[in-house]
Amino acid sequence: MNGPELQAELNRRGVDLPVIFLTAHGDIPTTVRAMKGGAVDFLTKPVVGAQLLERVHAALEQSARLREQASVTEFPRERLEGLTRRERES
Repeated sequence: MNGPELQAELNRRGVDLPVIFLTAHGDIPTTVRAMKGGAVDFLTKPVVGAQLLERVHAALEQSARLREQASVTEFPRERLEGLTRRERES
């Protein structure tokens, strides 16, 4: 399985992880597909170690922010769904 196939499978399964592509053979169409598929970044080799670490750190920070935002909106929805019909009428 190559990178784009793995990304598609993760998306199909609903796995919400930040994805960074690292390739020696990047081209524009592949980059566009990866980014449209939800990739956080697309890097071509060789990559300076510090740059890779910076991108991984940024991806993890973005993922944490998105998860926090999702939990803020999820909590009220869960509470609302837990109400009985009568409680919702009040």
